[in-house]
Amino acid sequence: MYHGMTFGPDGKCLHMPLLDTPPDVRIRTYPVVMQDDWIWVWMGKPDAADVSLIPKAYGISDPTRPMRSNSIEYDAHYQLVHDNLCDLSHVDFVHETSLRPATGAYWSQSAPRIASKNQAIRFERWFESADLPGSPGETVDAWLAYDFAVPGVFILSGARFPAGTAARLQYKEPVGEEPIVRNIEQQAVTPISETRTAYHYATGLIGSTAEITRKLAERMDVVMKTFEEDRTIIEAQQRIWNLTDSSAKKVFLPQDKGPFLMRKLMERLINKEQRG
Repeated sequence: MYHGMTFGPDGKCLHMPLLDTPPDVRIRTYPVVMQDDWIWVWMGKPDAADVSLIPKAYGISDPTRPMRSNSIEYDAHYQLVHDNLCDLSHVDFVHETSLRPATGAYWSQSAPRIASKNQAIRFERWFESADLPGSPGETVDAWLAYDFAVPGVFILSGARFPAGTAARLQYKEPVGEEPIVRNIEQQAVTPISETRTAYHYATGLIGSTAEITRKLAERMDVVMKTFEEDRTIIEAQQRIWNLTDSSAKKVFLPQDKGPFLMRKLMERLINKEQRG
């Protein structure tokens, strides 16, 4: 822009003021794909770009599942954000007055089923006798399933069913069951530097009524408060890591299974890329 040079999609200079034939000047280009209303950029070797590796997201333009979106940045390494999303037991403590009441469940009192799935970690769980937000005294069974996929994409689907559904289904996935209400979440962790990370997110409810739109606005208020609470904790974690000797003894907690599996997956893929 500074000198009015024009470049083509392949990075080659097509025009330069005062010159009939521009010099052979090129800039670096990256393979880019538009999918699910997101821009996906491959920053590795161009010939290694594989569209099939892009995780499937919800997008934000489908009117039958309206979503509200925003972004936030953390002064922390991206894997601390990964840890946060792979261990939702922290909801009970970090989000005690925000997200925990909004979900109606206690996240640290039971463990999810966790498994590796291609280039993702899969989490599934039931919450029995959870509170139904907005309906005091009414309880439901809530099903929650989400994938945390490389390179840091969180895709969640939640549904609330009449109490007793979990036991009736023998705690399996509620395939074919009609829920009382469904919610969807999608988030992406994008490193900026070793100690700064961008975090893009969207939250939604299934349906297109005015009531859904009102509840979605309320939900977004809770989500934004939640991520500010996360930022306080995660940035504090980064400061502690900066002051901690790397040889210090570490304790593995039951809640660390998800973060551990994700860190091992990232380590394997990073090592593979560096070798090849």
